[in-house]
Amino acid sequence: MVNGVKKTFDFMGTSAAYTAKNFGNGAQFRASIIRHVRKSVDYVVIDLKGATQGQINYIKSIVSQFSKAHQDKIKYLQSGGLRGRPW
Repeated sequence: MVNGVKKTFDFMGTSAAYTAKNFGNGAQFRASIIRHVRKSVDYVVIDLKGATQGQINYIKSIVSQFSKAHQDKIKYLQSGGLRGRPW
């Protein structure tokens, strides 16, 4: 997806991704975040709708271990809109 200023976004996560069956211990979700961040996009948007607070904390702890450049690519989509560093 491209916005009006020619930035690319890669969206990941759905409410189904956060069910116990799909999320499990989070290892697959972690691997998915890494794959998305390595793509040639400007931003990776992680949709947190349906995630528990524990899952959100886990995801943010994963992202905090990334390089600053990769951390800057991450945006969080929550009920109030996009969260993360300013565009």
